[in-house]
Amino acid sequence: MALHVAGVEVSFASQLSGAALDTAGMRLKGAATDGVVNEKRFPFSDQEITPEVVKANLDFAKGMLEPLITPATADVREKTIVSALGPVITGEGAFARLAFHSAYHQGQAYLMREAPGFPS
Repeated sequence: MALHVAGVEVSFASQLSGAALDTAGMRLKGAATDGVVNEKRFPFSDQEITPEVVKANLDFAKGMLEPLITPATADVREKTIVSALGPVITGEGAFARLAFHSAYHQGQAYLMREAPGFPS
């Protein structure tokens, strides 16, 4: 879930800024949708997902997104992008979604952990 969150951040940030992504950035961007909202394989294997990899990817996403959020200029807020679920949204809509996105998935993880029989 953490790599998916970082992937959505990279997806939104790259669209809002127009920044080109290298291979690693494209792979992380794929985590926004692949294996999450579509039938493709998630871009990271279970063996790769370590605390260090998660931190590095979250830091990468932060580095792309923070410069856009801090000033939140009108041109960025009004720009249209494609969200991870498919609808076209504005930059303002992207910021609103990002504000709660990680908490949404944290709630999912909590519910799974508290489910009867976890882990099974």
